[in-house]
Amino acid sequence: MALHRLAMLMVFAPLLLFSSAERASTAPPVRLETEALTGDADVTVAGQVAAASQATVQRDDRVYPFYMPMQGLRPPAVIMRVRCDASRAAGREVFDRPSAAAIEGRIEGGYEFVYEAYDGAGRPCVYPFAPSMPQIVGQTNGTQYIFRSSVPGVQVTFRTNDAWATINPRLFELGPQRIHFEMRDIALDFPGAGEAKGAVHLEVLDVTRPGLITAVIRRSTIFGGKNAIFVPGGETMVLIEDSIIRGNVGDSVDQEHGTYINGTLVTHVRNSTWYGQKGWIDVASGHQLKDKAYLRVYENVTVANLPGATVPSAMPLVDISAFGFTWSNNLQLKRVPPAQDVRDSLVDLRTEIVYGAPDHYPWNIMVDPVTSVNEV
Repeated sequence: MALHRLAMLMVFAPLLLFSSAERASTAPPVRLETEALTGDADVTVAGQVAAASQATVQRDDRVYPFYMPMQGLRPPAVIMRVRCDASRAAGREVFDRPSAAAIEGRIEGGYEFVYEAYDGAGRPCVYPFAPSMPQIVGQTNGTQYIFRSSVPGVQVTFRTNDAWATINPRLFELGPQRIHFEMRDIALDFPGAGEAKGAVHLEVLDVTRPGLITAVIRRSTIFGGKNAIFVPGGETMVLIEDSIIRGNVGDSVDQEHGTYINGTLVTHVRNSTWYGQKGWIDVASGHQLKDKAYLRVYENVTVANLPGATVPSAMPLVDISAFGFTWSNNLQLKRVPPAQDVRDSLVDLRTEIVYGAPDHYPWNIMVDPVTSVNEV
């Protein structure tokens, strides 16, 4: 089992925000950096800008981590190609063929929305609305739900003040099914979306083993929602790479976060930046990255409390659970002085809560003196 292979690797990996330094001499240096910032500081990771650099475009979108099983998925049954200028004029998606209207918002077998990357003037397209979310019907096992730009590496932007703006695939009571979600080269700019649980809300629920949800976000920029990204607990693996998470806009600033991943299997982040989580002057506020996955892998990740619409949060930048494993390589934590006293840490380790039933995780998450490595 691929996940079991990853488990065996992680058993021997250093835990809780330390990386292995005993590698071959050709490996890049590993460091955990903390740095005080001014409010106008640049927090993007080295070589990364909001529009994906040529280096990030070279990634093969067909490649996934070895532990993420992509077999058993079928191609989306419906591919919708969205025109830029016509959609901008209409204030909603205008498709490249009249027959698309016959779908009437109900899709079976998975879907793929492909958004025209450039407008008529040759500029990256800005769509003045949130993407449409079709009702998912019929058989769902092995289905895929994909949102992407028509040109890899060229972000299209969705910009609206709609209070409910979100990308929110909704699938319930799935049981032992296999589902995949992917978003590539998409910028979400939802400054008014204080009612949406997440600018990206993966509302895919009630999956049981051996069912699995995989979610991949590539070369994207996300701002808005009570949480910019919200992933509920379950049999879920999340991969985020070459992306910028610019914060949230909800009003419950002590309960909402830049990203909230709540009791899942894997979070894997590469070459990405978090900042802009909404804070408040007299409230503890939330975290930039709240991640309760069992296994967390952070590669070349920057997390900073540079503010978005309000003052910097005083909370630890990263909130993770003490159970499971965390592996990091070049995790940079950077803090602007907040309005209230800073909490004592940059990373908050939670030990009081175990998320999900015991059989939710691939192996025992608590230390057991009678369990050996061979039994894992």
